[in-house]
Amino acid sequence: MNLSKRGALPIATLWLWCLLAPFSGSAPAADPVAPPVEAAPPRTVADIVKILDHYKPDPTIAAKAREAAAAQPPDSTDRKTLLRFYVDRSRAASRIGNTTQQINDLRKAREYMDRGDFDSLAALRELSVAENFGGNIVNAIQVLQDTLQQVPDNLQGLVISTQSHAAAVYATSGDFESAQKALRLAESTFNRIAGSPGGAIYRHNWSAAVERARAEIFFAEGKFIEAEAAFRKTLRELEADRPILDIRLRSNRPSNTVENHLLMSEVQQRRLATTLMQLGRLGEAELNVRATLKNSLERVGRNSSETAVNLIAFAFILLEQGRFSDATLMAREALKSMEAAGASLQSRAAIMSRKALGAALVAEGKWDEALTTFDAMKAGLAGDPELAKRSPTDDIDWATALLHKGRAEDARVMLVRMLERSERQLGDKDSRTAQIRAFHAIAQAKLGKQAEALADFGKAVPILIEQARNDIAADTGGLRQVKRLTYIIESYLELMSAARKAGITTAGLDTVAESLRLADVARGSQVQRALAASAARASISDPALADLARREQDLQRRVNTLSELLKSLLSQPPEQQLPKIIADLRRDIDLYGKQRNELKRDIEKRFPDYAELTDPKPVTLAQAQAALRTGETLVSVYLGEDASFIWAIPKTGEAGYAGVALTSAQVGKTVETLRRALDPAATSVDEIPPFNVELAAKLYQDLFKPVEASWKGASHLLVVPHGALGALPLGLLPTAAGPAPAKTAVPFEEYKQVPWLVRQVALTQLPSISALTTLRRTPAPAGERRLFLGIGDPLFSKEQAAEQAAPPVLVASASTTRGMPIRLRSAPKTSEVSSAELALLPRLPDTADELMEIAKTLGADPLQDLMLQKNANEKAVKGMNLANRRIISFATHGLIPGELNGLTQPALALTAPDVAGVDGDGLLTMDEILALKLNADWVVLSACNTASGEGAGAEAVSGLGRAFFYAGARALLVSN
Repeated sequence: MNLSKRGALPIATLWLWCLLAPFSGSAPAADPVAPPVEAAPPRTVADIVKILDHYKPDPTIAAKAREAAAAQPPDSTDRKTLLRFYVDRSRAASRIGNTTQQINDLRKAREYMDRGDFDSLAALRELSVAENFGGNIVNAIQVLQDTLQQVPDNLQGLVISTQSHAAAVYATSGDFESAQKALRLAESTFNRIAGSPGGAIYRHNWSAAVERARAEIFFAEGKFIEAEAAFRKTLRELEADRPILDIRLRSNRPSNTVENHLLMSEVQQRRLATTLMQLGRLGEAELNVRATLKNSLERVGRNSSETAVNLIAFAFILLEQGRFSDATLMAREALKSMEAAGASLQSRAAIMSRKALGAALVAEGKWDEALTTFDAMKAGLAGDPELAKRSPTDDIDWATALLHKGRAEDARVMLVRMLERSERQLGDKDSRTAQIRAFHAIAQAKLGKQAEALADFGKAVPILIEQARNDIAADTGGLRQVKRLTYIIESYLELMSAARKAGITTAGLDTVAESLRLADVARGSQVQRALAASAARASISDPALADLARREQDLQRRVNTLSELLKSLLSQPPEQQLPKIIADLRRDIDLYGKQRNELKRDIEKRFPDYAELTDPKPVTLAQAQAALRTGETLVSVYLGEDASFIWAIPKTGEAGYAGVALTSAQVGKTVETLRRALDPAATSVDEIPPFNVELAAKLYQDLFKPVEASWKGASHLLVVPHGALGALPLGLLPTAAGPAPAKTAVPFEEYKQVPWLVRQVALTQLPSISALTTLRRTPAPAGERRLFLGIGDPLFSKEQAAEQAAPPVLVASASTTRGMPIRLRSAPKTSEVSSAELALLPRLPDTADELMEIAKTLGADPLQDLMLQKNANEKAVKGMNLANRRIISFATHGLIPGELNGLTQPALALTAPDVAGVDGDGLLTMDEILALKLNADWVVLSACNTASGEGAGAEAVSGLGRAFFYAGARALLVSN
C-alpha cells in the first residue's frame, strides 16, 4: 500500500517522533502491538533482503524530492501562502536529509505565523523538533516554550498533545523536573476532559500521547522496564483508536494524514524495540523492528528515508547480537534507501547512515571499506559547516580501522583530539575517556613508544574492566563493546610481552601476573555475559535476591543512560549547553553510582555464590598457585587476533610466560585439520583419514614448547584452553617433532610410538582459572546418592519418534576389521538454513547404546537410572531429584546461541514437547541449568558439538560447565 506523501512528516520527526504528538489524533499501522515473546526471529536476514529486492529503485522519487527542496518562494505577500510554502519546503528538505535547510526554512516560516493559529502552532512544534535534532537544544526549548504560551485554552486536546510533546523534549534534554511537570499537566487535562463529548472520539488518541511522553521520560532516565510498559500501553491505545479514525477524519477538526497515523505506530514500535535492546532482550527487539520495517515498506516503499531509519535501527540491534555481517548488510540497504530518497551527501541522515555502516564494517573487520565509508562521511560534512560544528567525525571505530591498516599516526592524531575533549568534559575517571586513552595507547605502541603506551594502558584498563563488569552484571552493553575491550586487552598483552623481552619495566607492574589476570578477563567475557544474564533471571526464585538484583541492574542502567545523556549535552556548542541540567546530571550519576555500590556490597555479603557467578573477581597468579596441589601445574592459553600467549604456573617457583606469533585463526585451521581424523566422514574403519602427527607436533612446538621448562616434572597439567583449542584433546599433541608414522597392517598400531603429551603427564581441561579456585573450595558431598543417571537419545520430531518405534533391520556384511561399518554420530547442520527449529536436529540413537553400556559397567538400574527417547524431556529432567546422583550424563546435542531460531544462550537439546506430550521448548538452557539443584561429582556432556563455530562450541560448553558448577556439580567431562 503506497499512500500519498502529502503532509508526510520530515526526517527529523522520524528520528525524534517521540517528541511530536499529532494535534488531533493518530491511527496505528496494521498490528502495531509487539509480537509475542514466544516467537523467534529467523536466524538470518535473508527474508528481509528478499522483501527489499521486491521494491525496485525509482530514480524519479529522488529527483522530485530534490526539486521540491529547491523550490523558489512564490511571488506573494499573503502570510498564509508564505507560511505554507516554507513549511512545505522544510519538509522537502528534511526528506532529503538537509537538516540545516529544514531549520532555516522553519525559522523563515516563523516570520509569517499568527499567534495561536493552528497551522502556526504545528509549524512551531516542527521547528522545535528540528532544532533539537540539529543539536540546538536551547533553541528547541525556547521554541517549545513559545508554543506552550500560544495554545488556546479552548483546545484542550491540543493542550494534551503539546504538553506531552514538551515532556518528551525536556526529558531528552535531561530536564526531568520540567518533563514531569509537563506530563502532570497533560495527565490532569486528560482526566478532566476524557468524559467530554470529544472524549468519545479522541480519548484513546489523547491517552496514547500521554503514555508516549511517559515512556520517553522513563527511557531518558534509564528506567527501561517502566519504559517498556509505557510503550506497550501506547501501542494498545493506538490500536484501540483505529476504529474511530474514520470518524475523526470526517470531522471538521484539522487532522493529520493517514500516512502520519501509520507512521506513529511504526515509530512507537521501533522505540519499543530500542527499549528491549537496552534490556538485553535482543530477540524481542529484533521481532519488533522487523515488523516496523515491513510496515514502512508497505506504506512508503524502498526509496524512503523512513525505511532507511528502520534499517539503521535493525542494523544496531544486529550489532548488539554480534551478527556483524547481517548488520553490515542492513546498514548498506539503509544507505541505498537514503540515497534513493534523494538524500544528499552532506545530509545529516546520510552522515548517520554512513556512521552506522562504518561501525558495522569495523565490527566485521572490513577495514578498507570502513575507511572509505568514514572518508565519505567526512566529505559530506565539509559541505555544511553548521552541521559539521555539531557532528564531530572523530570516532573510535574510525580510529580502529586506521590502526588495523597501519596508519597509527593518523589514528593517534584523531585520538589525541578525542582524548583532550573527553578529559575536559568528563574527566579522567570516565569510562569513555578510558576507552579513548586505551586506543591512544594502542597507537603509541604501534609507533614504538612502549613506555608511554604502558602508562596509558595502566591508567585506562582498570576503569574499562570495572565498567565491563558492571555492564555484564546489569546486562547492559553489547557484543560490540566486548569486541572493543578484547582488542584493547590483546593489544596490552602484546605490549607487555614485547616490553618484557626488551627489558622495559614499569614501576609496580608484574607483567606475568597482570597479563594472566587480563587474559582470564578477556577469555571469559562473552561467556560471563551469558552467565550473568542467566543468573539474574534464575534469581527470581529467591524474592530477596531478585529484589536486590533488580534494583542493582536498574541503578546501573540509569548510570549508563544518564552518562550517555551527559556526554551528548557536553558535545554541543557552548551556546547550546544547559549548565544547570549538566550539573544535576553529574550529581545524579554520582548518587546512583554510590547507591549501586552499596547494593552490590549487600549482595556480596548476603548471596556470595550469586555474586561470584555474576561478577567474579579475576583470579590472581598468587591465588592460582595457592589453589594448586603438589605435582600440579596450571597452563593457561589465550589465542589473540594477532598473537597468542601461554602461561605455565607451577605450585612453587617462577611462572613461565611467552607471547608467540600464532593467531587464533591459524590455530582454528590447525584444529579443524586435526579433527578430521577424530570426526571422520567415513563409513568404515579403513576410510578413517590418518591423524596429522606432524601438524599436531608443530602446534605443540609453537604454542606449548616455549613454557615447557616451567611444567616439566609435573604429574598433572590443569589446562585452560581458549577458542578453537578447547575443541582438541590436548593429550593428542606430540611433544617431539618427527615424520608421520607409516601405516601398519594392524589398524592404528603405527601411533604407538608417537610421544603423545598424555603419556608424559595427566591432563585436565578447565573452562577458566576461576573454575579451579571455585572447585578447590567446594566442600565434599554429603548424604546418600545413587551412582548414575543417564539422559540421552532424545526425539526431536514426530517423524523420529515413528522411526524409533519401528527401527529398520541392519545387516553387517564386513568380514574384516578395516571394513567394519561405522555408525556415525550426527551433528547439527543449521548453519546454511535461514530458519532452524528443534525438529531440524538429527537424532543420536547411538547415545542410547552409550548410556546403557555405562549403566551396565557401573551396575546402575536401567529402569531407574536411564531417561531415553520420550523420557529424555525437559519436564522430566527439571522435575526429577537430581541432588541424589553422583554422576549425571547428558548424551545429546549441545547448542550454541543462534543455532536454532531465537536461541540466545547455550542449551542442551531434549525431546520435543509435542513428542513427549509435555510443556516447554525441548531445550535445557543455561537459565534452567542454573536453577537445578545438583550434588554431583561429575556431569558428563557427550556429543555436545564442542568443535563448532571456531571455538563458539567450546565457549558454549564453558558456559554450560560453569552453570553446572553453580548448580552443584564438582567436575565436568566433555566427550565428542
